[in-house]
Amino acid sequence: MAVFISSINVPLGYVTPGFPGLYWALSGAPAKYLYYPSDIWRFTVFWVIIFFVAAYTLVGCGLAANMVLRRSRLPALAKRVTFFSRLKPFLIAVSYIIMGLAQGFIIGAIIGVVLSVIYRAGSLTMNVWVPFCWGLAAILYHICSSYSTSLLLI
Repeated sequence: MAVFISSINVPLGYVTPGFPGLYWALSGAPAKYLYYPSDIWRFTVFWVIIFFVAAYTLVGCGLAANMVLRRSRLPALAKRVTFFSRLKPFLIAVSYIIMGLAQGFIIGAIIGVVLSVIYRAGSLTMNVWVPFCWGLAAILYHICSSYSTSLLLI
């Protein structure tokens, strides 16, 4: 006989797991669940922001490194070293990180609201791994969808 765990029936003494709250199921650790919509939203937003900022940081730092190394390959006459030319790669990397943070928050907030409404409507509890998986899926979708856009620009 299967036991249906309803989110309406929050266990007595329940404490929301701390972020990230992930557990390794193969080690026999007890499962952790999210019952409240605000916790579902918060965990989802945090995971999406983490994945987006990580991806945008890698891309921004790669672009900044490319700009710095490109300058070393230019002929001596083409090099004009100014304060802004030295600061430009850093500003681009920081702007990428800020864009990743903003996009991560917006996308995470939307996914978090949708997940919390769906799980609340079905009276279901959410495992703490679900927001992690949605954050990973969001950044993978974002990366895959960027290829078709970049091909149109070329």
